[in-house]
Amino acid sequence: MKSLFGYIIVNKPEMKFKEFDLYHAYYCGLCRSLKKCYGMAGQISLSYDMTFLAMLLSGLYEPEETCSRERCVAHPLSRHMAIENIFTEYAADMNVLLTMYKCEDDWQDEKKLWARIFSWMLMPKMKKIPLIGAIACGEPITAEQNIEKMVDVPENIRCDFSLTCHGDSMVDAGIHDKDVVYIRIQPEVENGEIAAVRIDGEATLKRVYYNPGTLTLMPANPAYAPMIYTGPQLEEVHIEGKAVGWTHWVG
Repeated sequence: MKSLFGYIIVNKPEMKFKEFDLYHAYYCGLCRSLKKCYGMAGQISLSYDMTFLAMLLSGLYEPEETCSRERCVAHPLSRHMAIENIFTEYAADMNVLLTMYKCEDDWQDEKKLWARIFSWMLMPKMKKIPLIGAIACGEPITAEQNIEKMVDVPENIRCDFSLTCHGDSMVDAGIHDKDVVYIRIQPEVENGEIAAVRIDGEATLKRVYYNPGTLTLMPANPAYAPMIYTGPQLEEVHIEGKAVGWTHWVG
């Protein structure tokens, strides 16, 4: 598929060899991310547009990258460089989302059966995880460790449980009141990552920052002050897990 959306076309004759090799590495990386998350149906939706998005975001933010040489169905006889990072994964999600919207539009306007079938093929496989209590996004509230219900989440999201947020202290991170946040259980997170943190029997969602002898829980809203813990207070703070995604509540 040359380009599903068609806004960006690669002008290979005007590119230097190194430039094209770099572009092709991101193209292959996006293809691999699509396969990992959405299978072969996802690979069919591969587009130049989202390759450009992955390259643009990678150039702006310079994330950690994984480089490998792989064979594939399209190139079975030779290995090609593939670059993968968080933005090829993001571009894969956006690629599939926009493809599904395009298919839905084709079905609604022209009743193209292939578009309907392809949109079904792109739907991710789902798994059920428990929705546990609630988690504060303002002042901490008591976290009830009871399963309220089971919720569906795509299988490619590595998480163990979910929590409902209350408050607006994380709005600048894109997490709003009543959003459902997916948590992967782990005892530590990297500096700046968002975590579910238990504080003396209560829970809150904040960015975590470590300093010698100090733990800071930073809100993503200037209206709230950081929560700083030192000395014996550190024994009251326990990281429950890392926030790996969330779903916006609409209503």
